[in-house]
Amino acid sequence: AMFLTINASGINKRLSAAQSHNGVVLNSHYYDLSSGENIDLQTVKVGTEVLVRHKIEITNGTDVELSLQAPIPAGFELEIPRLSGIRPEVADLARTEPRFEEFRDDRYLAAWSLKHGYRDLNQGESTIAYVMRAVTPGEFIVPAARVEDMYRPQYQANTAEGRVVIEP
Repeated sequence: AMFLTINASGINKRLSAAQSHNGVVLNSHYYDLSSGENIDLQTVKVGTEVLVRHKIEITNGTDVELSLQAPIPAGFELEIPRLSGIRPEVADLARTEPRFEEFRDDRYLAAWSLKHGYRDLNQGESTIAYVMRAVTPGEFIVPAARVEDMYRPQYQANTAEGRVVIEP
């Protein structure tokens, strides 16, 4: 007898075509670390270090178990703070520390247990940030980031998908 296992993964195009939200709002902002300028992440040069800030807003005051999945665009590499040290640009941000945080090759993951919902956040908002570096020239998709209540997935939000060109 022969057994075969197939695993597949990908991006749900229905969820990433446009920004959406239901009970949770997610906005992403990108900053060039060398200048501190807000950038649109459409064109960057190899070597550019980008601060990625995800702002999460929730409006209800009940128990919320949030998870954030933020895929890293191809052509970029995620900086791992355990190896490089925490940058002041990230450390100085007001944020609600996640109970779980993981820096993978292809995505950033975080999770929060908010027993009192928005009251556990800074005025109903939380900012989470990390640094990624442009390493490979080419044209790539910027996948949609997604946040959801882990036990009530109807409360979710995602950013819109985009495109980025990394120039040599």
